[in-house]
Amino acid sequence: DVIRRYSDAVHGDPMSPMAATGSFSVPPGVLVGGDVIVGMSLTHDGTIIVVSKRGVVMSVGRDFSGFTSLQLPGDHTVSNATPIDEDGGIYVVTESHLFRVQWTGTALSLDEADGAWSVEYDGGPAEPAPGRLGPGSGTTPTLLGTGGDDKLVAIADGQVLMHVNVFWRDEIPVDWAGLPGEDRRLAGKAPITFGDPAATRSVTEQSLTGRAHDVMAVSNAYGPPFDTDGGKLAVFASGNPSVQPRGAEKFRWDPATRTLTSAWANPTISCPNGIPSMSAATGYAYCWGARGGIWTLEGLDWNTGAAVFNIPLTADTGDNSAYAATEIGPFGSVLSGTLGGATVLSPSP
Repeated sequence: DVIRRYSDAVHGDPMSPMAATGSFSVPPGVLVGGDVIVGMSLTHDGTIIVVSKRGVVMSVGRDFSGFTSLQLPGDHTVSNATPIDEDGGIYVVTESHLFRVQWTGTALSLDEADGAWSVEYDGGPAEPAPGRLGPGSGTTPTLLGTGGDDKLVAIADGQVLMHVNVFWRDEIPVDWAGLPGEDRRLAGKAPITFGDPAATRSVTEQSLTGRAHDVMAVSNAYGPPFDTDGGKLAVFASGNPSVQPRGAEKFRWDPATRTLTSAWANPTISCPNGIPSMSAATGYAYCWGARGGIWTLEGLDWNTGAAVFNIPLTADTGDNSAYAATEIGPFGSVLSGTLGGATVLSPSP
């Protein structure tokens, strides 16, 4: 229930040590019943947005002034991060609903007149698959589309055979008839099969990787004994060849036909538990992978799904990404949080 701020000890000198420069405690009575902070983001105007496990959305200035809060309606659990779009839309996914909470520039709003909305999705069984962090969607909402394009937000639902769901972010087009039997805000829905047309079960817990109107999911369906038991312990064994999940699949929204379809699937690539990223400059998607018990950095062709390269790391548990994001850093580097701290790969001189 506390936010702490750190800065350069010497202002303007990035090589100086870091120093604690302030803290902010959530006021009493805002978080109740053991509630805790689960995520924090910045709006485009620089306001800090904080979300709690039980669905309290809070705002506070970077100087820790002007605190506001609101409670999402209903009894909800939040276990994912909250992206914020350029228009102040804050996207919060719970075990059963996706909310757009609107930051107006001065306040948080659930009013449709301000642009806020909520939609229910299929959260699946109450007991999540092994290795998952909770019921419902395991994916942080992913924002698709910019400028005058169709603007969408994508999540994976919680069904036994998971689906990618994309929703209209802003006003629903007046000529949109909707999908049969679905909320009109749902723009598209496609099963995640990782290339197996007979699949009856799929699992993805990583955030979806998006670019323009393309979005990629990776498999987290662990092998025995973690296919039926083991809970979160599966993450620690997920680099083992008999346990590691395999599969990646990319989906594409077609603005002309307003349909969501699978663009390609790679059933053999393994990104056991790390959140992938992609580079428009190289045309590759990157993920923390594993081959033969060795942790790796994997490169996939974003257009075809083909494995382009892999760089072996070690078999040590310290190189396990453990749900961290694979990020593209400065000067062509790629880095990831790991159980050992942080691992950075840089181009050869």
